[in-house]
Amino acid sequence: MTRLSSLVGSSLVGARLVSASLAGVLACSLSACGPEATGREIDLTFAGEPMLEPSRAIDREHQVPAFRIRTVNGDLFDSEAFIGERSFMLVYFATWCQVCRMKLPMVDFVLDRYGRDLAVYGVVMDDESTWRNVPTYLERYDIDYELIRAEQFPRFAAAYSPSGLVPAVTVVDKTGYVLEYQHGYSRRHLASLIHAVTRAEKPR
Repeated sequence: MTRLSSLVGSSLVGARLVSASLAGVLACSLSACGPEATGREIDLTFAGEPMLEPSRAIDREHQVPAFRIRTVNGDLFDSEAFIGERSFMLVYFATWCQVCRMKLPMVDFVLDRYGRDLAVYGVVMDDESTWRNVPTYLERYDIDYELIRAEQFPRFAAAYSPSGLVPAVTVVDKTGYVLEYQHGYSRRHLASLIHAVTRAEKPR
């Protein structure tokens, strides 16, 4: 499994997730809490309310780990409201990631054509040094889904994108199993993403 490192530029397959200030935390999360790891989720406190971050990474063989976190707007994002009830997608990106600028239009196309009712959350990997660029970036790429700041929930961010790369997309079905996980950018991702989103949108 790829270890996370400090913020650098992009590569052909994607750029590293987080800044040096978070690298140690996330690297620990991935190395110690991989798909084979067991253990209970970790209860935290955020803004006076109990939060829950996963203790292991996603895989295709098991139901995704539980979580209870807050979006940038302060809304609760709780897996209990989704698993068994509704599918969701997580879109990982950062303003400094060049490859994200190719991936996001693909995601937008798929959502517009096939996933208009899908619950979508953006996981923003920017830290304090680049967060000021986020509002302009959202407007430029017409991003209107709710945002999660990975800096606030590093274990959640690492667990639901175990490759350690951005861009990344995770699609989870209504039963709580991973339908699709992509990192980086490839034109071949389009067909796979359409298939996953179409399956996610079908009633069960």
